[in-house]
Amino acid sequence: MDPEIIQAKLDNIRSSLPSDLEEANEIREKGDKILSDARSAAERIRDTAEKESRTRIEQNAIVQSAEARSKEINQQAEFKAKSIIEDAEKAANQRREEADKYSLNTLEELQKKIDNLRGQVVRGIEVLHAMDQSKPQKPSK
Repeated sequence: MDPEIIQAKLDNIRSSLPSDLEEANEIREKGDKILSDARSAAERIRDTAEKESRTRIEQNAIVQSAEARSKEINQQAEFKAKSIIEDAEKAANQRREEADKYSLNTLEELQKKIDNLRGQVVRGIEVLHAMDQSKPQKPSK
C-alpha cells in the first residue's frame, strides 16, 4: 500500500474520530440518562407499591381488629341478655310463688270464716228448731 494513502486514511480517521467520540459520548450519556430515569421510575413504583402494601396491611389489621371487637361486643351483649332474661325469670317465678302463697293464705282465711259462719248458721237453725219444739202445739181443728 501506498504510504500516502495510508496517511490520508489515518488523517481521515483522526479527523472523524473526535466527532465519532462525541457522538459515542452523547449516546452513552443518553443511555445513562435513560438508565437513571428508569431506575428513578422503578424506585418510585417500588415506593408506591410498598406504601400501598403497608396501607392495605394496616387496613386489614384495622378490619380484623374491628371484627374481633364486634365479636367481643356481641358476646358481651348475648351474655348480658341471657343474664337479664335469667333475672327476669327468677323475679317472675318469685312473684308467682308469692302470689300463690298469698292466694292460698287468703283462701284458707276465707275457708275459716265460711266454716265459722256455717257453724253459726247451723247453731242458729238448731236454736230455732229447739224453740219451735218447746212451744206448745196448738190443736188442729
